Order: sequence, then C-alpha cells, then structure tokens
Amino acid sequence: MMLLLETGIRASECIGIRLSDIDFQRSRMLIQNTIGYRLRYVLIQKK
Repeated sequence: MMLLLETGIRASECIGIRLSDIDFQRSRMLIQNTIGYRLRYVLIQKK
C-alpha cells in the first residue's frame, strides 16, 4: 500500500512488478504495465 501512495502508480501497474524491475542502487523501479504500453521509471525511497 505504501508503494502505491509513495510512487503514484496504479494497482494494475503494481501487480506486474518483478524483483528484476527494481534498481536498488539508483532507487528506481521500472513500470511495464502502463496504460499507454510505454516503459517508465519511478523513483522509490530507500526505506
């Protein structure tokens, strides 16, 4: 739930996240299941 609130992603986008989509070194996450079928990165907090 906190991931949805902090990043602003949709629930359908959150369902498709895999561990390999998360870049912990750059604190970002790849979102693949977008409405426009485009790939985008979302910043995540380190905590």
